[in-house]
Amino acid sequence: MHIKNNCRKATMIIEKREVDSISLLKRLELAVHLSGCKECTIYAVQSRQLNEVLRDIFLQSTISEPGLGRAAKKQLQQLINDELKNK
Repeated sequence: MHIKNNCRKATMIIEKREVDSISLLKRLELAVHLSGCKECTIYAVQSRQLNEVLRDIFLQSTISEPGLGRAAKKQLQQLINDELKNK
């Protein structure tokens, strides 16, 4: 498996997994990589959390307000700051 020591490929699979399904082989490769790579494991958790927050923000926003409003930006910044303090 080529992904064993390839963090760049692992992060690409992590991101693809967030928006689309990935093959069984890719899931297995990623699981093997994550079992031995602390940094990519942390990245996967943070990526999932960020995607969840962004989905929630965009689902809450109205069509008349394109993009992020000031309140949403402030909320997102606070969530990021809180996560950084917990590390």
